[in-house]
Amino acid sequence: MPSSRKVFDALDYYGVYRLLDAMMDYSFNGNASAKNVALGNGSAAQITMPSYSGQSMTPLEVTDNPTPKYPQGKYQFQCGDSTNPRISYCN
Repeated sequence: MPSSRKVFDALDYYGVYRLLDAMMDYSFNGNASAKNVALGNGSAAQITMPSYSGQSMTPLEVTDNPTPKYPQGKYQFQCGDSTNPRISYCN
């Protein structure tokens, strides 16, 4: 996630800002290529991550029904925290 480290890196750009920029470009300018990146439903343009010196980043995952990959204890901000207004949706 952005600001998760002290430097701006490829994960910040490709995993967050590129998709946000594409959504804004499609929304405000009607750019069809940007629509494919922002709302591609798993298209190559949407999920492709960069590679450098022969090492590739794992492609983004796209789902209409997201589920946690790890138990709550692994996360800093846990779903079951009493301050979460959506706590009734936690498993």
